[in-house]
Amino acid sequence: MSEVRTTNVEVRLPSRMGFEKVAMSTAASVAKLMGFREDRIEDLKTAVAEACINAIEHGNRLNEKLSVGVVRWKSRSSTTAQG
Repeated sequence: MSEVRTTNVEVRLPSRMGFEKVAMSTAASVAKLMGFREDRIEDLKTAVAEACINAIEHGNRLNEKLSVGVVRWKSRSSTTAQG
């Protein structure tokens, strides 16, 4: 029986505008390591930035005491992102 290999990457950001760029860069780097095509990496960067901005503005209401977490994991059978 073969072992299922999972890779997890987690980024925790302050609820301050501008820090979505950190999550964007991290997502792009991980996607490159995983062999994503460049056009898909650009799509991923946009989605991650929008999700972080929404979490900062609407979820945390710009409260800098709160943080935003972005988790990305990949197993042999699936790839998932959660914010």
